[in-house]
Amino acid sequence: MALTSLRFTPGSREIRFLGIAGEPNKLKIPFAGHVPFSVPALEASDAGMKSMEHLHGVVLSCSAREDELRSEMLKGGANLPGDDRLRLEMHEAAASYDDRKAAPIFAHLAKNKTWQVPTLVVRVPYVQSFDTRITTGSQAEVYSPICSTTLD
Repeated sequence: MALTSLRFTPGSREIRFLGIAGEPNKLKIPFAGHVPFSVPALEASDAGMKSMEHLHGVVLSCSAREDELRSEMLKGGANLPGDDRLRLEMHEAAASYDDRKAAPIFAHLAKNKTWQVPTLVVRVPYVQSFDTRITTGSQAEVYSPICSTTLD
């Protein structure tokens, strides 16, 4: 069986990611997956990443608080719990989204032909689990079971 693609996960270390990223390019096979939180989206794209899943790296790179949030994530390293990573990388990064920062990032990704595979429905329960408009009051009865099941 031939190798047709290489996939990374969010916890991959920057050195490992950048070191391995050159190999698929040499072999002329695409690589895709989650952008590790230690790697800015543009670095991953420039390294040849053809597809980024779930907007990993992209939302964080478009945040006005990118350095602060990435630093906090790196403190947790490979042991950073998934719910903390999602809170920082998706919820807090999205809350500090910066149009001026995002525009050149999107242009760069487009120039490199780096696709986004958002599968946003996967993120809805996680994001909603941090939203007090959803987790309190009458809507909590509807969403709490979904959020708690997804976060377990």
